[in-house]
Amino acid sequence: MMPTDTPGNADGAPAPFDLLQGLSAEQAQLLGSKLTSLSIRAGGLFIHAGEPGDCLYIIRSGEVEVTAPSSAAGGARKVLARLGPGHVVGEMALLNREPRNADVAAATDCELDRLSAVGFESLCAQMPVLKLVLTRLVAHRLSWSGSDVLARRIGAYTVIAPIGEGGMAWVYRATCNTAPADDPERRVVALKMLPHSLVTRSGFLEQFRQEASVMTGLRHENIVSLYETIEIYGTMFLVLEYVHGRSLRDWVESHSKLAPDNVWDIACSVTQALRAAHARGVIHRDVKPDNIMVRHDGVVKLMDFGIAVPVSGPTVDLGGVAISPRYGAPEIFAGERGDPAADFYNLGIMLYEMVAGCAPFSAETYEEWAELHQSAAPPPLKQHCANVRPDLEALITAALIKDPARRWQAIVPMLDRLSVKTTVQTTASFVGSRLRVRTAEDGAHAVSTEPPRDPQPAATPRAMLALWFRFPGEPKERAFLMTKPLVVGRDAPADILIADAMVSRRHAEFSVTPRGLHVRDLGSSNGCFVNEHPVAQADLRQGDQLRVGSTLLTFERESATGIHFSIAPCAQLPAGGPDNVSDWPPPEAGG
Repeated sequence: MMPTDTPGNADGAPAPFDLLQGLSAEQAQLLGSKLTSLSIRAGGLFIHAGEPGDCLYIIRSGEVEVTAPSSAAGGARKVLARLGPGHVVGEMALLNREPRNADVAAATDCELDRLSAVGFESLCAQMPVLKLVLTRLVAHRLSWSGSDVLARRIGAYTVIAPIGEGGMAWVYRATCNTAPADDPERRVVALKMLPHSLVTRSGFLEQFRQEASVMTGLRHENIVSLYETIEIYGTMFLVLEYVHGRSLRDWVESHSKLAPDNVWDIACSVTQALRAAHARGVIHRDVKPDNIMVRHDGVVKLMDFGIAVPVSGPTVDLGGVAISPRYGAPEIFAGERGDPAADFYNLGIMLYEMVAGCAPFSAETYEEWAELHQSAAPPPLKQHCANVRPDLEALITAALIKDPARRWQAIVPMLDRLSVKTTVQTTASFVGSRLRVRTAEDGAHAVSTEPPRDPQPAATPRAMLALWFRFPGEPKERAFLMTKPLVVGRDAPADILIADAMVSRRHAEFSVTPRGLHVRDLGSSNGCFVNEHPVAQADLRQGDQLRVGSTLLTFERESATGIHFSIAPCAQLPAGGPDNVSDWPPPEAGG
């Protein structure tokens, strides 16, 4: 998505919204037939706070003032906006069917057009294109930074600024007004507004609610977390993890081709995201660079499960879900809804594009795309990249098999090799060795390191490592790759989960510094203790014992593959502690 500026004029007033944009002359005439003209003298109040939102107004001439009581001014009225010809007022309460939250009065003599709720609904039924106008109207209001806070409130979130927009996607940065103090990931979120035209399609909302209920419970390092959905203003907003980075599309377009090693790393990350979603019964349906984010630290994250809202280009309508034909699987063009094999076909096209520097097929119309994906063989990769890795070439070849059953049979043997935790190197050079951790079906781990692509400079941070934990009653260690700080807590979204009622939801954080392994308390209820000394943060050494709640994490040894901990309950609580876990303050008090 391209960055967007907040709509507004130099004097702070929002730019007028063109309600007729995108409408034909006939449609504009139909809209005009539903409008009622009225004149308001200066000082006349025509929208009252608290009254039902049963209409909207379009200002034809004159100016109006939007006002509301200000608690900072002792209840005196504050002017929120002064609007003129072309502006629309009262639309948000109409869309949401809620009482109005502000008064609107004529600042000068005004000529207005009034559209009632009944006329509005009639127009929507007769003119589907009006639904796109509605989405633009809501986006216009949310994007104006001068708008009052209530107008920018989406549930428990307040819109701060637009992140970007495309053909049918509007995304905003927002803050959560109820996020716990020790949960920074939830304090800043991304709000994605689905277009009204998509939400109102028959069967879409029911299907998406089902898939969203699954995705909100799924936390995976390579998936952009969906925290919740909010239905408001006649559409649906997705509350998503805010990712500091850029889309893979932007990253790909800044390079003519990507190094095969980087493409393999991307393939591993996306495969793990897909397998986690497929295990929950969720199919993505539109894997492509636009729907993948590369975080600033190189972690690849897949987003937009189950909706596949296009940002540009032609689309294939799949029962209310539109996908990009450039990446579409043959079975999708045949009218099927797709299964995991379809997601891997999307991935194969995307990987081919990144290795070759061009897509395997090129077409203009739906029919041309369908014919190519269903019957044409892609040119051999080595025509574009002579040094392509054999394993990567084999994966792409398998992923592009036309028959979905044969495709899946070819891909399954490769899944184990793709089950490695990797990060993409976002700079030209790579510092330090790459550590790969592969998890087999029986839970065993295989670890390998690869040499740096470029010589390591003298003064650099330590190479990336893994933390290994042996949990009580488990014969094998679990590996957590330090691609980012790891959070210890009682439940998701913590990375290292400890079933201990005295551990806060987000209790402590491990990170790597040039000095070694560092631990930091995240404002937990019961604190962190290193060798039974309370600490806010500390560097850990071999033999140290970190106590969180009533659980001990013992730094046992350091190896070539990382740092190894054992986890065990405390034999007894320190002097002065409670005799029973239930005597401690509840973890919710601080986390």
